[in-house]
Amino acid sequence: MDYERVGVEYEANNAGAYTSLGYVVKTGDSPKQTTVKEKQTLRFFSPLFVKIYPSYEYGECGADDMLEELSPAEALYYMDKILEAIEKEKLPNEGQRGLMVYFDRDKALAEKVYSAHPTVEEYNGELWGVMVVEVYGELTESEMSILADYFTGQYSDGWGEGFEQRGIKIHCGEIYVSFWDSKNFFIKPEQELKQGTEQNFNGQTMGGI
Repeated sequence: MDYERVGVEYEANNAGAYTSLGYVVKTGDSPKQTTVKEKQTLRFFSPLFVKIYPSYEYGECGADDMLEELSPAEALYYMDKILEAIEKEKLPNEGQRGLMVYFDRDKALAEKVYSAHPTVEEYNGELWGVMVVEVYGELTESEMSILADYFTGQYSDGWGEGFEQRGIKIHCGEIYVSFWDSKNFFIKPEQELKQGTEQNFNGQTMGGI
């Protein structure tokens, strides 16, 4: 999809324009009568699945090396290495919009979502997979669900499928990072994830009194 062309057409048809404040729509004859759809950032959290292939000889991994799975807390140690690998994975055609250049399920939603970029972040002492999304205005519950489904597909069969096959060199071997797993995967908006964590913590605290 030619998003530059789509943007021009959208501006022409809706009497508005994209600005540093977001998409501005003129609602009357006076220049002051405008509706500003500000750009905001959302985050979708999901667990990471990290495996390490240690090397014991000559600095390379061999066929006899044991595969080890790292806990989210242990994976945090390799956060910087993983971030470097994610940066290298970016393609020129994705530009500032990231993985949204491939989104074609819902044209109206594509116009509301400016960008989507996978990354990793620390939360509560653990390393998480995060999709950072920039949107204009508010998203409905249905639109959030559509995006979550799209990101799941990117993790399992798109961007994530390629990323998990490329080893990341570390001092003692290589790590392989998966953003998706057939058994234990889930994806949640940041607020939902963190509210659930706080409720679990409060419940455990009360139970221990």
